[in-house]
Amino acid sequence: MESRQSKLKKKLQKEEMDQKKRQAEEEENEKMKALQREKATKLEMRKKQEDEQRQKLYQHDKQMKTKEFLQRIERSSSSVSMAASNSIPASSWTKSHEYREARREEENADLLKKKEEQRRKAGILEEKQKQQEEDRKRWTEADHRRVNMAYLDRLEAGSSGRVSEPMTQTPESTNVWLDDDDDDDEPQDTALSTVPNPSQLHTDCEEEDDCGHMWTLMKLQNRFPYYERDMLEEIVKQCNGNYQQAYELLDV
Repeated sequence: MESRQSKLKKKLQKEEMDQKKRQAEEEENEKMKALQREKATKLEMRKKQEDEQRQKLYQHDKQMKTKEFLQRIERSSSSVSMAASNSIPASSWTKSHEYREARREEENADLLKKKEEQRRKAGILEEKQKQQEEDRKRWTEADHRRVNMAYLDRLEAGSSGRVSEPMTQTPESTNVWLDDDDDDDEPQDTALSTVPNPSQLHTDCEEEDDCGHMWTLMKLQNRFPYYERDMLEEIVKQCNGNYQQAYELLDV
């Protein structure tokens, strides 16, 4: 009875620890989200201020150019009046030239404004992509930490003498070759008349312990390509080459 109570107490403590871990992870995620929202708000305010300042500068520059254009028109009118008083006809080419120059300056100002707007949009897009990449990397690291913690918890429970659950038959344990690519992915030498099938290769490898471990490692790499090889090798050693046990530890 005391042994059962002790096991129950340990189980309750383990569940409480797991709940605290999950709660801590959720709190950390909420903090990260709040920080990202704050950054986005500050960035939006800064962009708005920059747009307002840029608009003011553009309006000021436009007013100055308009003023200069009017002054040139006035000077041209005064010169025409002086020429008329001296009985000298005004040149229409001069007027058209000044008008074209004024139009060219206005077009250049509009072109500069468009280029500045394009640079601003490109900067915003680049910063947004960079932020998304950082968020993706952060979430990936958090997910890897969660998987590693779950694996360590199971490994600790197994090493403490807990009776393992009965192994269930899975498609991965019965025929892992179904998940691999077709044999046509790699060229084969036509001089080889016979190639051993996967089941025969598996049977031959089980005759030696090292070969069995290597076979298990290869199957785990096919099923879990996103895990590091060193980590998979450690799991195979802990499970003594048992593919089913290693698969259950990783399939979280």
